[in-house]
Amino acid sequence: MPIAQQVRATLALALPLIFAQLAQVSLGLTDSLMIGRLGPTSLAAMAIGGGLYIVVFIFGIGVSHGVMALASQAYGARDPRSLRRFVRQGFWVALVLALPIMLLLSQSARLFSALGQPAEIAASASIYVDTVKWALLPGFWYGSLRAFVGAIGRPHPVIFTSLFGVAANALLDYGLIFGKFGLPEWGVYGAALATVLVNILMFLALLAITQTALPYRRYAILARFWRADWPKFIEVMRVGLPSGIAVVLEVGFFVGSVFLMGRIGAIETAAHHIAIQTAAVTFMIPLGLSQVATIQVGHAYGRGDIAGVASAGWIAYGLGVCFMTLTGLLFWLLPETIAALYVDQANPANAETIALAASFLGIAALFQIFDGAQVIGMGALRGLSDTAVPMIIGAVGYWGIGATVGITFAFPLGYGAIGIWVGLLTGLGVVAIAMMARYRSLIHQYGRAP
Repeated sequence: MPIAQQVRATLALALPLIFAQLAQVSLGLTDSLMIGRLGPTSLAAMAIGGGLYIVVFIFGIGVSHGVMALASQAYGARDPRSLRRFVRQGFWVALVLALPIMLLLSQSARLFSALGQPAEIAASASIYVDTVKWALLPGFWYGSLRAFVGAIGRPHPVIFTSLFGVAANALLDYGLIFGKFGLPEWGVYGAALATVLVNILMFLALLAITQTALPYRRYAILARFWRADWPKFIEVMRVGLPSGIAVVLEVGFFVGSVFLMGRIGAIETAAHHIAIQTAAVTFMIPLGLSQVATIQVGHAYGRGDIAGVASAGWIAYGLGVCFMTLTGLLFWLLPETIAALYVDQANPANAETIALAASFLGIAALFQIFDGAQVIGMGALRGLSDTAVPMIIGAVGYWGIGATVGITFAFPLGYGAIGIWVGLLTGLGVVAIAMMARYRSLIHQYGRAP
C-alpha cells in the first residue's frame, strides 16, 4: 500500500479514537466545573476521590488495550472465532479485576484518613468513591467493546456513544448535583451517581450497536458467553495486565509530580497545573494514534506481514511527532498567552503564576515530542503483544530515572519547581527512546525469523 494511502487510513481510524479520548476528558472536566460551584470543600473532595477512581479506571482501560491487540491480530489472521473469544474473555477479565478493586475502594475512608486528609473532605471523598466504584465494571466492559470495534477497523460507533455520554453526563450532573429537573440535590454524591449511570448507558448503547448492526453482529461476541476459555483468558491477562500497569506507572508519575510541587508552594502548584492541563489536552492526539498503532500493527502481525508491521508503527510515530512538534512550537512561542487562558492576566496577583507557567511550558515544548513518541511506541509494541518489557521500561524510566532526577534537582540541588519539570522531561525522554529502540529491535528480530 502506498505511503499516502496508509497515512489516510491511519487518520481515518484515528479520528474516532481521538474523539473518544477528548470526550473522556470532557466528562471529568464537566464534573469538576459543576462541583466547583459548591465550594472548595466539595471540589477538594471531588479531586481526592476522583483522583483515586481515575487511577483504577485507567488501569482497567489499559488492560482492555490488551484485548484490542489480540483481537486485532486475530482479525489480521482472518480468524473471527479467535477474535470473538478474545473479546468474550476480555469481559471475563474485566469482571475478575473489577470485583476485588471495588472491595478495596470500599475502604477509601480509611485510606483518606491514613493520608491525613481533613475529616470533612475525607468523609465527602469516601462517599464519592463508595458510589463511583459501581461505574468500574460497565466502564471496563465498555473498554472491551471499544477494543472490539477498533480491532475490526470500524470504531465509528464510539463517536456516537461518546457524544451521548458527554450530553448525558452534563444533564445528570446538573440535575443530581443541584437538584434540577425535579431530581434530588445530592452534591458530590450526585456527581458520582451521574458517572455510574453514564458508564452504564454508554456500555449498553455500544453493546446494542454491536449486537444489532452490521458488520459487528456477524462476530456474535456474546455467543456462549458463559463458557470458559482458559487459554484465551490467560492470554488476555498476560498481555493486558502489564499494559494496565504500564499506564498506571505513567499516570502515577505525573500525579506524583503534583504532590512534589505542593511541597514547594501554592503558586508553583497552580503554574504546574496550568502546564500539565494544557499538555494533557494535546496528549489526546498521540494517545488516539497509539491505539491506531496497536490495531494496525496487530493486523499486520496477525497476517504475518513484517513490512506492514514496520510501516504501521513508523507512520503512527511520524504523525504523532509531527503534531506534537507543532504544539511544542506553540508552547515555545506563546507560553504567556496560553497561561493567561487559565487566569486573569490583568490581575497583578497572577503575574508570578503566569510567568512560572510560561517557563514550564517552555520545557513542555520538548516534553511534547517525547510524550507523543513514548505513548505511540507503547501502542505499537502492544500490537505485537509485547507489554511486559514496556512495563519494565516505564517503571525504570519514570520512577527509577525521571523521579530520581526530578527530586534531586528540585530539593538537594535547589532548582525547585523547574527541577521537577527536568525530571518529567528526563523520564519521558528515556522512556520514548527505549520504546523506539525496543520496537526497532523487534521488527529486525521478526524480519530475520525463518
